Amino acid sequence: MRPRFILALLLLPFLWAGCKQPAKKVETRLIQACFVSDTEPVSKDSCVSILNKRLYAYDSVSTVSQNGDTLDIRIPVGGDASVYTELVTTPGELTIYETYLFKEIYSAVNELNKLMVSAKLGKALSIEGQDYSFLDEEEYPITHLFSGLEYEYRYGALLGYVAAKDTAFVNRMFQLDGVRALFPSDVLFCIGRAEKDGLFPYYTIKQPKDYKPIDNSMIAGAKTDFSPQGYCQTCVTLKEPYVSLWAEMTGNNVNKSLSIVIDGIVISDPIVNSRIDGGAFCISGNFKQQEMKVLASVLNGGYLPARIQMVR
Repeated sequence: MRPRFILALLLLPFLWAGCKQPAKKVETRLIQACFVSDTEPVSKDSCVSILNKRLYAYDSVSTVSQNGDTLDIRIPVGGDASVYTELVTTPGELTIYETYLFKEIYSAVNELNKLMVSAKLGKALSIEGQDYSFLDEEEYPITHLFSGLEYEYRYGALLGYVAAKDTAFVNRMFQLDGVRALFPSDVLFCIGRAEKDGLFPYYTIKQPKDYKPIDNSMIAGAKTDFSPQGYCQTCVTLKEPYVSLWAEMTGNNVNKSLSIVIDGIVISDPIVNSRIDGGAFCISGNFKQQEMKVLASVLNGGYLPARIQMVR
C-alpha cells in the first residue's frame, strides 16, 4: 500500500493543477480620448506606449490602443473614469529645483511693498471685474495679498499664501520688469497646490541658465508606500548615472528646501536634513492614497509630450 500512497502524493500537484479554474477575465468598458490638434508634432506611437506603461503600473488591466485619430482606452467596469482621465491627460513633467529661502529674499519683499505704494500698482494692474485700486491707499499693500509674510526666519521657500481670487493679480505683478528687478535674476515664482482653506502657496525657486534639475528622464521607478508616521507617499528611485547628481544636489542644500514640481505646480517643498547618497526620495504631504497611486503610475510611465483630451 505504501508505494501507491507515495505515487498518489507525487501525482497530487499535477491533478490539482488540472483542476484549477482559469483566471477570471476582468470585464472592461471603453472610454476614448484624442490628441489635441495644436499639439507639437510628436510620435503618437511613443505616446501610446507611455500611456500603456502608466495604466499597467496602475492596475495591470487597462490598455490604450490607437484607432485612427482616436485613442481607445479599456478600463475595468466600475472603474472611476475621472482617475483614468487623469492618468491619460496629465503631462506628468517632474522637475526638482533648488530654492531661495524666504529670509534670502525678505528684503526684496519689503522693496516690493514700497514699489506697490509708489507706483500705485493696485490701479495699474486692475482689470475689468478685478479692481485693486484700494491697495494704493494701504501702507502695507502686499500683506493684503499674501498671508504669512511676518515670519522672516521660517524654513523653506514658501513666500506666502494667496487667495484664489487674487492669484491672477499676483501673477501679473510678478511679470513686471520693475518687480523682477527687485529679486535675484534667476528666481521663479511658482504656485503650489491649493490648501484646505482655499489659499494657494507661492514658492521662490531657482532657475538659472544652463541649470540641469532632476527630471523624468532620470527616474528608474516609483512606488507608493507609507511613511513611519503613517502617511501615504510616493517613493522615487533614480537611474544609476544620476545618483551622484542627487547626492551633490542634496549635499549642497542641507537645511534648505528643494521644490518638487509637477507640471508647473509645487507639490512638495521638503527641507533637506542631510546629503542623500542612495539615489532615492519620497514625495509626501497632504495627499490621499489614491492621489499617490496615480502619481506613481504617471511617473512610471514617463512624461507625456503631447496634449490629450477626453472624447465625450
